[in-house]
Amino acid sequence: ENCPPGSEKEVYEAYFQFACVWGLGGAFSSDKGADFRKQFDAYWRNDYAKAALKFPEDGSVFDYFIDPSTKKGEPKRCAHWREIIPAYKHDRAALYQTILVPTMDTTRIGYIANM
Repeated sequence: ENCPPGSEKEVYEAYFQFACVWGLGGAFSSDKGADFRKQFDAYWRNDYAKAALKFPEDGSVFDYFIDPSTKKGEPKRCAHWREIIPAYKHDRAALYQTILVPTMDTTRIGYIANM
């Protein structure tokens, strides 16, 4: 809350927040009726409501990434993963075991692995 919008410190805080969401909560899943990602989402939104990166209300914190088109000097915005899911292009010559249909999960994992 002490960072002026768009300041360098705010940018670092936004990326640190994104890293914390995925570093701490990225491995959570659902198990026997308990949705640990949903619980983490509620915790994060409650405890870090005044942090630099504001996640949209719909969906969870895991549905968004930092929008790279945010201009310098502007507060970092979130974009939904579905905005960058590549279109599937079928290659008839591809072996079955090499086919990968892009989904939100594969897009998220690939993005984070390439950071």
